[in-house]
Amino acid sequence: MKPRCSLGYMLKRSFWLALSFIGLVAFNSSVVMAGAEGYVIMTYYFDSPLAQDLKVDLSTSGDHQCMYDWEIKDQTSFTIPKGTIGLYELNKDNGIYYECKSSSTAGDTCATDPSYFHVEVKASDSRYSWTAPLKVRSGNFFYPNSNRLSFFGDDPSNQFICVGRSLCSNKKYEYHYTNKATLHVIYRPTY
Repeated sequence: MKPRCSLGYMLKRSFWLALSFIGLVAFNSSVVMAGAEGYVIMTYYFDSPLAQDLKVDLSTSGDHQCMYDWEIKDQTSFTIPKGTIGLYELNKDNGIYYECKSSSTAGDTCATDPSYFHVEVKASDSRYSWTAPLKVRSGNFFYPNSNRLSFFGDDPSNQFICVGRSLCSNKKYEYHYTNKATLHVIYRPTY
């Protein structure tokens, strides 16, 4: 009996092995791997010095969907001192950890539905209160640099998503699906 070593046979076998591997990776990237994750630091940018102390409370109890985690774990109340100008990070020592759910289980449709959550910043002077509606998208093996944090719905005109401790004009940030991002959501009051 002759061994089956023809070029056609080897090509067919390689094709089916490659297809099986791709299917396995695609299955694992949507079911086993965690969704996009990172930390959010809520930040003000003041163009002029604050006239008086400003008391601020953070909350993540608003509307959310397809999120494993989106809650503040530690301190939620802050006082911004009178005279503050430029950037002021509220929760710089304890970023709000987020992780989205990007697979469908237990009757949900999170594999196709958007993942989003809200962070509310309530200030003693209501002119400085704001809500950040945030949307999270997961990348995968085939689109590795497509984890994304962006605004959900219309982009707020005076809110920005920035990397590092500096004001920017970005409305979204994309990063590798195996990384955790630490991002500043910056609010620039117009008062």
